[in-house]
Amino acid sequence: MGCEPKFRKNHPDLARRNKFLCENHLTEEKLKSFLARTEAHEKAYPKHEDDIYQTTIDGISTLEEMLLNAPVGFPNAFSDVAAQANTLRKMLESQSNPRQRGVRDWLNLCVKEVLCDNGQPLSQGVFTARTRRAQRLREEWRQLGELRNLARALYREAEFNRLHFLVNPDQEQFLVKARAQLDSAIYLCDLAIDRYKGEQKRTANFLAFYGELGKAQLVFNVGKPDQAAQIIQSIQKRAKAVSDAYSTGEIVATIRFLFSITQAEYHMKLHQIDSAYRYVIEAEKILSPVQSSVEEDINIAYIRAGLALEEGGQGDHEDVQQFIQLLRRYPFLTYRKQLLDLQDTYPGAFPEVSLPRGNDLFIESRSMFGHTKHIHKYVLSV
Repeated sequence: MGCEPKFRKNHPDLARRNKFLCENHLTEEKLKSFLARTEAHEKAYPKHEDDIYQTTIDGISTLEEMLLNAPVGFPNAFSDVAAQANTLRKMLESQSNPRQRGVRDWLNLCVKEVLCDNGQPLSQGVFTARTRRAQRLREEWRQLGELRNLARALYREAEFNRLHFLVNPDQEQFLVKARAQLDSAIYLCDLAIDRYKGEQKRTANFLAFYGELGKAQLVFNVGKPDQAAQIIQSIQKRAKAVSDAYSTGEIVATIRFLFSITQAEYHMKLHQIDSAYRYVIEAEKILSPVQSSVEEDINIAYIRAGLALEEGGQGDHEDVQQFIQLLRRYPFLTYRKQLLDLQDTYPGAFPEVSLPRGNDLFIESRSMFGHTKHIHKYVLSV
């Protein structure tokens, strides 16, 4: 793939993907070189599980849990996360053993990711700062030679552009940027799938599946679910590849849940009630043996509220009220968008709800990763 924007007329999405890859030093040639460095990096720098390594990994896991399960006073929780993350960074910077330098660099970037994912009140200044921080993180992961984290960095940038659109719904260029970044991450993963075997190939399949989920989210956000059929097929194909590779376990359960809840939303938006119910019940059954996270609970509550309204329920229906209460507790942009969509679809049935605005709204960068309770633990462990 050269830097000329191919496929411009017949395949505009591919043209935008190629343009993004070229502008960000991610051409096919450079990505193949990157993947070769990734292999060398993992051989040269095995993750030495000394006290510093384990302390940092445990600290990151604790911070992720704080983000996923923030209490009612979650703005204070975000401040606590930032303070603890900076403490971890200072500890890492004080270590100077050259044999461990590669590991320390890796850990330091993992902590930076937590700071980038930390929720903050909505404002244009915060958006700009976080977007720039995400771009720097992506470049640092590229230089370090980390497939998993470079793909996740691209997803993070796509998520910020998606959130920009939720604040500015008349500016679809943000969704165009997000789609190009998702397609670029999937392209990187496909190159890795062709090159790698074993655990690295399974990881690449897992990450590619997540990119397809992100594309479905974009289509839902722009209000064109009828255009999601091909994406849903791609999600199903990717889900099968991951499930076949892992057979059983938490990763397969996560994949099955994400596929089922996406199918439920797809059919709900197309007013195909029976199919939507079938998939949301399937998603609930998958979750029941494990402790769910905020994202999982709200996704199910959103689908349940939509189905209740579709069947003629009113705004005082138990499922609708449950979703509203969760939004009030966690006033993030994504959840507010979901409630606005329900109000637009069922204007006569929906009650007047005082929606959070301005500084009462918070930017989250977790929803496209959604269910990070499972994903972060997995990525950090391989």
